[in-house]
Amino acid sequence: MSSKITFHKDIGVIEATYEGNINIDSLKESITQNLEKAAQLGTFLFLTDCRKVTGSTTTFDLFELNSLLEYTSKIKGLREAIVLPANKEIAETLLFYETFCRNRGFDTRSFINREDALNWLISK
Repeated sequence: MSSKITFHKDIGVIEATYEGNINIDSLKESITQNLEKAAQLGTFLFLTDCRKVTGSTTTFDLFELNSLLEYTSKIKGLREAIVLPANKEIAETLLFYETFCRNRGFDTRSFINREDALNWLISK
């Protein structure tokens, strides 16, 4: 998996663009790095672009994120908008991830296009 992080200073959004296969270890590392970057920048609005993801971790593996997500749910103002890939199987895993996060108090939503995701993210 490769990722690129961009900070959109004008709207206070951190955009993480992912490409390739996602595995649980790289996902945990990426989440940790993104949270550190957010703390440095003083913003916790995340736009997660997964349109170029070609393979994903299993839904079972996502339970390894439990302790990390419990921590993130306590951060005031933290929101994540996920842009789904066209691949149905990968999109379904990401939709499960959305539900998994929301059940732990994490304000996250999934979208088909980037514009809708960004509009939701900055709407509150």
